[in-house]
Amino acid sequence: MIEDFEPPADPLTCSIIPGKDTQIEITTDNKILGLFFVGGKDTSTPEGIVVVEVFSGGTADKDGRLQPGDQILEVNGTALKDVTYTTASQALRQTLPKMKLTVYRPERIDFVVIETEIIKKPGKGLGLSVIARKDGKGVYISEILSGGSADVDGKITKGDLLISVNGVSVESASGEEAGIVLKTAMGRVALKLHRYKAITR
Repeated sequence: MIEDFEPPADPLTCSIIPGKDTQIEITTDNKILGLFFVGGKDTSTPEGIVVVEVFSGGTADKDGRLQPGDQILEVNGTALKDVTYTTASQALRQTLPKMKLTVYRPERIDFVVIETEIIKKPGKGLGLSVIARKDGKGVYISEILSGGSADVDGKITKGDLLISVNGVSVESASGEEAGIVLKTAMGRVALKLHRYKAITR
């Protein structure tokens, strides 16, 4: 009797299948993966580690499989469940010839919607920096200045995607366009953002 035996997928080449934990291996030649991620038990995304951006030209970008919204469950045998952001960052910034990752890609990406109003004082900014997404559409929060208006407000965190400013959509704006909308907004500035929601695994 011949049984159908499916050989295990090759982690160097296999695709990431939505809705299923997938083990992949990325050849990095001792260079970092080049990921911007959110998550960690001490952050506003405590349930897991979620990729926000895969930086152009990095080893993960060259590999081509990881994409925004993917959750990283394990790195080189280290589980990333219930770890701090710093621990996850150290694990993901290791420089080894190859990085082994267990990845979960949700079938549908969910976001937490964040809405807040920040007072922009004359001569001062909102106290945050944005960076354009790799595909050129939309921006995400790359930095929050300590003691600035956004920091004091406390609702926004690094990695949040900016959706609108005073009702003006910037979801598909370039970095430059979004920057102009933020710079020219005055007084009470209403911001709407999306935050990647991790699925508890």
